Formats: sequence, C-alpha cells, structure tokens
Amino acid sequence: MPIANSSIGLKYTLAVGTDPKTHGMYSPQLINQLEKPNHNHKLSSQQKFAEFDQILSRKLLTNRHGLIAHHQTSQVITTKNEELMDPNYGIVLLDMNTNQPISSRSLIAKSLVPPVTTISTAVQLNILFLVLIGLSIQLIPEKTSQLQQRRQNGVLLCALILVGFTLIFMAVEVHSRYQISFYIPWVLLAGVGMNGLALLNERLIR
Repeated sequence: MPIANSSIGLKYTLAVGTDPKTHGMYSPQLINQLEKPNHNHKLSSQQKFAEFDQILSRKLLTNRHGLIAHHQTSQVITTKNEELMDPNYGIVLLDMNTNQPISSRSLIAKSLVPPVTTISTAVQLNILFLVLIGLSIQLIPEKTSQLQQRRQNGVLLCALILVGFTLIFMAVEVHSRYQISFYIPWVLLAGVGMNGLALLNERLIR
C-alpha cells in the first residue's frame, strides 16, 4: 500500500478501534475494501488516498451509528480491555509463529503453552496486585517532606500514563501486545507497593 498522510492512518486506526462488529480489533472486511482501490492500477496515488479517505470516513460514521443506536459502547470497551490485558499473548504468538502445519520441526512444544500461560498470568496478577497497593498507599496521610512529594509526583505521573494509554486504546485498534506500553509504569508502581509492604512489615515486627 502506498504511504498516505497521517490523517488517513489516524482514520484507519479509529475506524478499526470503534468497530462494534470486531470489538475494536483487526477487521479483514475493512482491509478488503481498502485493497480494491489499492490494487487498481488505473488510479494515481492521490486518487487512491482519496478513495481510502472516503472508505474510512464512511466506516467511522457507520461505527458511530452502530455504537449509539445499538448501545454497544460498553460491550466494545469491555472486550477491548480483555484483549488488551490478555497475559498469554507472548507464548501464544510464539507458538502460532513457530508451529507451522507445513513444517515438521517446531521451536517449542505445544505442551509448554498451558503451563507458561499460567505462569505469565500469575506474574501479571501479582504485579497488578502490587500496583493497587502502591496506589492505595497514597491515600494514607504522611508527614510532608521533599522526598515524599517527589515520590507522590512520580506515582501521579505513572497513574496519568496508565489512564492516558487506556483512554487512547479504547478509541483505536488494540492487540494484546500493546500492553507492553504499561510495563514501565506497572513496574514503578509495583516497586512503591513492595516498599509499602516492607515498611508495614517493619512496623508489625516492632
């Protein structure tokens, strides 16, 4: 596909992300519609871009009507969150990309997929548990100090990053691999949670 301007790229990811039929994920039907003008050799690049723009604009209007008329917004958001937070994407994608039917050799055994999925899910749940603790600790009043203010500013920044990314992903196309963008704020907030648990343990011992 020829390189179009950024507005067409933005319209594409919004058209996919707001599609109630695919719950904001990859849409083969939309790709097929775009491929028709893309492979029409009678059209110039500018004409192809104009066709892309018209197709995506119509799709956005259709999506908007579907979400409002059929009250599917909450269902789409719920499904997109489930897809975004799926913790097994790493091993599952590795298995899909390495265990090909036409190949007699595989990089990993299929028997490894379930236990690795369980481990990755448990690790992610533990991280999210520590993140919740790290955020909850901020509700406990403490003596104000420069160090405490800097820590609270850092926690606020991480929380804003998480909220911002989540809001963006609720409007655009999502895949489970996109959760990688959450890892740094998760780790930082989980560290705050671990520190809070350590301080609580010290107080209990005393």
